[in-house]
Amino acid sequence: MPIYDELLSRLHAYAAGERTKSDFSELELFLAKEKQKNSFDPLDIDQALAQLVEKDEVINEDFAMGVSLIAEKLGKSFNKYRDALERNLFGTDTEFSPRSEFELASEFVRCGGDFGPHQLNCLTLLKSEIPELWIDLALDAYPDDHNGLTAAITDLFKQPGIQIGWKALKPRYLKLIAAVGNRQFNKFALDVSASLPKEEQETFLDWVNSKRGSKLTLRESLPKISRPAREAIAVEDIQFLTDRPCLARPVVQQQLEAA
Repeated sequence: MPIYDELLSRLHAYAAGERTKSDFSELELFLAKEKQKNSFDPLDIDQALAQLVEKDEVINEDFAMGVSLIAEKLGKSFNKYRDALERNLFGTDTEFSPRSEFELASEFVRCGGDFGPHQLNCLTLLKSEIPELWIDLALDAYPDDHNGLTAAITDLFKQPGIQIGWKALKPRYLKLIAAVGNRQFNKFALDVSASLPKEEQETFLDWVNSKRGSKLTLRESLPKISRPAREAIAVEDIQFLTDRPCLARPVVQQQLEAA
């Protein structure tokens, strides 16, 4: 029997929750045996995985998790599989379940797919329903862009209707440091705190300080002052020291009032 047929029949049973007396699925037992026997051509497995991703059932999270399990245990070549993942996730209007989006997008990353901000922003259901997992994929989408990652995460916290608190960052602390950089992490933390509801800001910074031994505090929102105004302030300081008349004050006052 072709590998695709072998996998599909067991995958349906896996997605339906069917288990053997030993509490393993037929799919898991089959994969364990095949991994030892190594009887199928890697290119045939790649083709089978691509076909499975094209199935309508892949929108179901258990089916998607089964496909991911197959790729993990048997996959060696992923060209067709990766292309099928890209087409279905980012090139169609198919509505996946949030968990399916995460499983398949994670597979796309694992298989070396080109995953960046555009692909991340296609995962709208995951972002709104399971935003914690969306952050995990954001770490993959901005591998060398700590400013982009910071903007993505702070924007997530600011969006109305998305239920997520700063504690979602706790289990991702080490990954965030690796992504943002140790030297930039304090700035990242201050930016995140500014995006949180006021009642969470101080608690978040207290946690960051406890982890890092830092002394971060809430930043006040100060009006932005233009360069002419800053120069006028400097002139005003000179006037104060020399007790000479200064004509710069109206400029400062005008800038502050405008702000």
